[in-house]
Amino acid sequence: TAALGGAYAEMVPLLAALDYTKAIAAAQAEFEAKTNRIFLATASAEKRFDPPINKPLLLLRRDLATVSAVKYTPQGGSTTTFTSGDDYVLEPVNAAGEGRPYYGIHFAQWKWQGPINLARRGSIYVTGFWGWGTTTTGFPDDVYWAMHALGACKLWPQIAARRSGGMLSWTQQGSGQDYGVAPYGSMRKEWDDQVQSAMSTYRRISI
Repeated sequence: TAALGGAYAEMVPLLAALDYTKAIAAAQAEFEAKTNRIFLATASAEKRFDPPINKPLLLLRRDLATVSAVKYTPQGGSTTTFTSGDDYVLEPVNAAGEGRPYYGIHFAQWKWQGPINLARRGSIYVTGFWGWGTTTTGFPDDVYWAMHALGACKLWPQIAARRSGGMLSWTQQGSGQDYGVAPYGSMRKEWDDQVQSAMSTYRRISI
């Protein structure tokens, strides 16, 4: 909670009383859409790629958390199943130790000559969990907290109403307090800034 500021701890019981789980799910979906990335890979899937022509590195152009199979099946041909460590290595090689996803496959033994024909289009089959990681504990800290901040911001009208007891302001004998959004406006702005900063950092540019 420290990443969201001390005031976030005060909000925890309040958020628990609201539909925070749904808000977090919506925040994750929005964050992933705006960064053009999947952070939580929930199921294994097979994706097809053209073989890299005249070079050993196949750029996946998406995050890969884990891989279970890499195969080559040209149209009308037989299937070759590649062995990790012998036929290929995932790039970057130190990604797992640094808590980062893979972005490419380096083929050690195979080299495809161009130009590519239709029989070889989409002939590389990669099966694995596509995303940054397979659990939220593998998220970068700033991404994890940005999603929580975004989820809290989505509930801001309810939060403001509950914090103020439904009153906008009160006065009594020369003293009072203006609730509205002003007392917590700076906190929300801080969270908004945190969300935008994380989105900017992790946004993937598609070409």
